[in-house]
Amino acid sequence: AGRGTDILLKPDLNQRILRAAKSMVSNQPRSNFSIDCATSAEASLLAHELDTSDKFEISLTGVATVEVKPMCSYLAPENKKSFGLGLCVIGVSLNGSSRIDRQLKGRAGRQGAFGASKLIVSSQDDPIAFSRQANSIRSANATNTRRVPILVQSIQSESDADERWRSALSRDYSSVVETQTLSFYHWRRELLASNVWRQSRSDSVVSWAIEFISSEFDSISETGYETVFDQIQSQLWINIGIDCEWMYGLGKTELSAQLAATVLDAVDDISRQFEYEEFDQLARNAQVETADKLWPQHLNHLQDVALSCAIAGPTHRAAVGEFIEQAHSSFQAFLDDVNREVVPSILALDTAGERRNQTEQPIVIGNEILSVLA
Repeated sequence: AGRGTDILLKPDLNQRILRAAKSMVSNQPRSNFSIDCATSAEASLLAHELDTSDKFEISLTGVATVEVKPMCSYLAPENKKSFGLGLCVIGVSLNGSSRIDRQLKGRAGRQGAFGASKLIVSSQDDPIAFSRQANSIRSANATNTRRVPILVQSIQSESDADERWRSALSRDYSSVVETQTLSFYHWRRELLASNVWRQSRSDSVVSWAIEFISSEFDSISETGYETVFDQIQSQLWINIGIDCEWMYGLGKTELSAQLAATVLDAVDDISRQFEYEEFDQLARNAQVETADKLWPQHLNHLQDVALSCAIAGPTHRAAVGEFIEQAHSSFQAFLDDVNREVVPSILALDTAGERRNQTEQPIVIGNEILSVLA
């Protein structure tokens, strides 16, 4: 049973407990003993139940103690026993947080008749089994009921402290991710509200060309120049419709520069197919859509980086510092990924523009057709 769940009790539970207590008292040796109850109401009920037998002399002493004196007794040390009518929760796993167990104990006590409830747990529960107090609890005497609750409370206090410590550590990493998220949405808002693409299109295209050519030239030592150039030529023609056959023989640097110039000329040609502000708006939208698509992947990458730094860092402070540096580098790589994917998307606007112009062209009807329709 937990928060919002009631524990179902049979209506005659109290009477059954009282009858069991009376049977227990009847089987005791003929000596005086006292029964400590949780409340005075419990003591009154128990005394009334025992008083129906002519074998005992019953009296109430103190606030919640029942004195039992058999009619035929011999001198013996006085025994003390405990009695309660509350609900006993058995077989409940110990939670790492003491707050949860306190809630469960409170619910069991409220639903029991007088709240004399106990929580019985196993020494194999994870909070106990993996704690420094595990051996002490297992070796504790079963009758030593004071020591075990103290040890369990100590375990839960340690668990609560560990949870607070882990929460404090995670906040440091979360603050870095939150700061970067705010930077991303600030960049996104600025992009939509200004003509950033028009101002930075040259830098974006040059950066894209350098990265594209560099990634292809990484395998030149294994496959050779001709194979690498064929791969570049086929990708450019298939993806963005640019023929670079005339660039054969150029090195990596010159090839990147010529490709950037060719792409910029193509972008200028496409922009002239649209109205003055329309092309810039389409380019900004394409950039934002690409960034939104890649952002969840970037957040997952940051989680992996945070875990790696937390494991490898000699101290928490050093680990967070390393995470800040790697997160900054990852954000720059994220922007590069956005730029790498958005340039082909913008060049694809040429096809969309042609389709748009074709659909908007007026339909010319010849005079012959008009005469027939008339």
